[in-house]
Amino acid sequence: MQLKNRKRFILSNLEMRLDYEFSPALIHETLKRQSLPDLQHLLMSDSAEAIQALKDLKYEVPGGNFVTICQHNYSDLFRMRDRLQLMEKSEIFKDLNEEALSFYEGLGNAVGRVIKHLEGLGIRSLAPAELLPDYFRESRQEIMRQQVNIFHAKCKSKSIDPELTGLLLHFFQDSCATDDFTQKALHYSEELMTALLAFLSKQREGNPDPLLMFKLLQLNYNCPLLYNFYRKQLRDRFATYEDSSRKLLALKFDYKKLKQMLPKPGMAMNPDAPELKCLLLDYLREEIKYLKVELEDQAAAVVPELAEQPGHVSSPEPDHLDLNVSMRVLAYFIRVLVQRKTIPLGNDGIKAKLAFFAKHVRTLSGEQLSVDSLSKRYSEVNATTIEAVREMLVDMLRMLDADSRK
Repeated sequence: MQLKNRKRFILSNLEMRLDYEFSPALIHETLKRQSLPDLQHLLMSDSAEAIQALKDLKYEVPGGNFVTICQHNYSDLFRMRDRLQLMEKSEIFKDLNEEALSFYEGLGNAVGRVIKHLEGLGIRSLAPAELLPDYFRESRQEIMRQQVNIFHAKCKSKSIDPELTGLLLHFFQDSCATDDFTQKALHYSEELMTALLAFLSKQREGNPDPLLMFKLLQLNYNCPLLYNFYRKQLRDRFATYEDSSRKLLALKFDYKKLKQMLPKPGMAMNPDAPELKCLLLDYLREEIKYLKVELEDQAAAVVPELAEQPGHVSSPEPDHLDLNVSMRVLAYFIRVLVQRKTIPLGNDGIKAKLAFFAKHVRTLSGEQLSVDSLSKRYSEVNATTIEAVREMLVDMLRMLDADSRK
């Protein structure tokens, strides 16, 4: 069996015959024309030939192409096995005789042998963009639905914050309902559910919310809603410190603890978004810088004569504007202003505008602004940045509403 055409499924012959003489509706007739031992020998030969073709192919194409071909064939094999499992649930399958059932058992084994060979080469998942076969997906989603009920009950019994519980339930319920499911997304949902159920089962006394959120950080549940929830929790806790120095110490302690936390490798609720740990580190870093500036201003107000002492050089007027936002937020906000023509581009184009911001604006996170870095962030769009800008605009609207009521 040749694989010169890379789009060809390695068991396409068997798959095609499954639509006709190997279908449950015709298998009895096929077994009258061809004996079961002959058909079983055919299945053995086809699977052995497919495995040999893969072995030969390894030396005929570049390594990267070989892995891609293997992964697509793994996807096709996975779907074929799913089709066989779905077939076994049909009404017509219940009426098959012993010979026919033995044939389908042999067919499943033939597919399994090729799958096992590919897994021995390190291919253990569908091609990244491919969706899960229906029967396989639905059977796993049914298991997850049962686990969602257990998870909900455990959250209630352990008095988990209702907002946090609702946030996680929404994610799992969406996972149970979606048809648009890749193997990677299923793997993350199942791993997350297993880890959270294990955590809740072991939790005995005290407030479990901080430990649960730490677990979600380790599993990189990088959802914008959780980021906002976590940030609100931090903000509320820091607000209890009336003394700015104590608040700064608490911020630094949280920053150090978060910095030392190791997320589980390869885990991400949203693989295209930054790690939740990185987003929160950025937030804490900006808060620390802002608080340091506030403490310096307080010190200067308490001892103003220090500025007049001999030998003291007054700070020059700043040539830049400090903004309490990250570079990502600044770049996206500029993008929004450009799109609604609040900032007209004119003949100079966006580069000239970004050059102005790079020269005259500084973010309190300490990021180095340059035309190249701003251009890169300007072109990026992700859910977390959008949510941060939306929250900033909502706060502004609240202020406008408050002023309009005066």
